Formats: sequence, structure tokens, C-alpha cells
Amino acid sequence: MRFFTLLIAIAGSSAALAAGAIDEKAIRAAVGEKLKDPYSAVLSDMARRTVPNAKGVPTDVVCGLVNAKNSFGGYVGPRPFVYFLGDREAYVVDVRAGPNDLGRMVYRNFCGP
Repeated sequence: MRFFTLLIAIAGSSAALAAGAIDEKAIRAAVGEKLKDPYSAVLSDMARRTVPNAKGVPTDVVCGLVNAKNSFGGYVGPRPFVYFLGDREAYVVDVRAGPNDLGRMVYRNFCGP
């Protein structure tokens, strides 16, 4: 009976992880590296997705929004970001940049428009 209970507990924790558990602390650290004031970051609308990369390999990402303070101490408004679970790298869209901004292109490819 104990083995069966342990097996259910392990299967349940694996299912929760596969179902979209998000390590917000790791995401906050990676996104914070791209911001002027990482401690002011407010993350929202995060969703885990598995989408093919340019080579067709399934890639786990987290898409979301971040709002943080600028150099003047004011919040700039929500900006889209994409976080790659495999290599723990984040890209934040620079709303002032044009359509060829790397963050914007990565976000568009993995999270949509």
C-alpha cells in the first residue's frame, strides 16, 4: 500500500510539472537582467507553451508581460517577454524599437503577435 501511495505522489508531482508549473523566481531573475530596475518588475499574464523552434524542435517557453520602472522612477507599462525554460534565457520586447528588434522577433515567433 505504501508503494502505491508513493507511486501516486510521484506521478502527481510529475503531472503538475508537465502541466505547466512555472518557476517564477528563475523567470524574474532572467527578465530582471534585461531591465534598468529589476527589483521593481511586476510579472503578469504568464503562460507556459511548447512550440517548435526554427529547426522544428519542440521548445518550452513562458510568455508573459513585465512592467518595471525606468531611469526616472516611473513605470513604463507592460512589455511582452519570452523566457526559455531549457537555457533560462529571457527576451524582453523594447517597445521603442522597430519591427526588427530581436526581442520582438523572438516573442512573435514563440508567443504570437
